[in-house]
Amino acid sequence: MAGIGILSWEGGSLNRGDFLTFGCAVGIAVYILLLEWITPRHPTPPLVAVQLSVMALLSGTWALPQLATQAGEIVNHFGVLFYLGLVVTATPIWTQTLAQRWISSYEAALLYTLEPVFAAVFSFWLLGESLGVRGFLGAGFILIATIFSQSQPKLR
Repeated sequence: MAGIGILSWEGGSLNRGDFLTFGCAVGIAVYILLLEWITPRHPTPPLVAVQLSVMALLSGTWALPQLATQAGEIVNHFGVLFYLGLVVTATPIWTQTLAQRWISSYEAALLYTLEPVFAAVFSFWLLGESLGVRGFLGAGFILIATIFSQSQPKLR
């Protein structure tokens, strides 16, 4: 947590977004644990279909008040929305659901832990953003924690 805080905290006091981010982390942890439990018991395609259906229902309900005013933008940017739905949403859901048949929730969570590091690296490469001392320090903490957690004997 210290590494992520150092990497991404801009200073100031905690705000609503910080609490939402923490809540999302808890939700993802529960999701990973549930996926580990359910994937050996059911085939992948129906599990993916259920997950994507629930996501579509919840996000559609959330966006419903704005759909009428944004209809033109949706039509104009359908290709981008299709890419986001297929490549950025459906493909990772399918990949994780399939992979968690063979890897533990612990190992899946470690991959999620590295997400801020990958985001920082790609923003450097693709957008030309600078990382700075704090960014490198935060990324270092995350990498050290990941290596340390993998080097300890497992207590199972």
